[in-house]
Amino acid sequence: MPANDERKAKPRMRAHIVGVATDVTNFAAVRCFAESPKRAVANLLERGELSTLKYDGGDNEPPYVCTADRDRGDHPCIDIVIKHGSVLPAPFKLKCPFCDYDGSEESPHGGTFRYLSHQTTHREITKFIRAKKGHGARLIVEGRSEVYDEDEEINERIECRSCLQEFPFPKSLQIDFI
Repeated sequence: MPANDERKAKPRMRAHIVGVATDVTNFAAVRCFAESPKRAVANLLERGELSTLKYDGGDNEPPYVCTADRDRGDHPCIDIVIKHGSVLPAPFKLKCPFCDYDGSEESPHGGTFRYLSHQTTHREITKFIRAKKGHGARLIVEGRSEVYDEDEEINERIECRSCLQEFPFPKSLQIDFI
């Protein structure tokens, strides 16, 4: 067994954020711990080991490595983590990319974060009033609305209740409606 002073310390791997794209608008972010992060991600892409990556937008072309920058810990959404050549699930932290609010305390606007989406709703029209002298035609509509169950929710996003900005719903997050 070697003496303590004879042991060689392994160099510490620094994290990098590697961009993987299918074109200039469709990308995913990979946190990679490797001496050559672009090469490590490119090798995993070639072997098909990053097939679970979900890209912003559609898949237009085969994915390729586009960027690699030092990880400063401020990237809002990491899709996959690669360490020692293995793909690990990314740790998820809900954090506003605009103001860094993490929801640990209630915001001045009340609450922490809100789930937003577009969905079709309907209200019953209860009466039609014809135009009369000096007044246009009017619809009397019930105040309470119902949601069409046939429609899917689209444009899912999160609203930060601290700065009131909206940001894309993280692709790695699943929703359970209660």
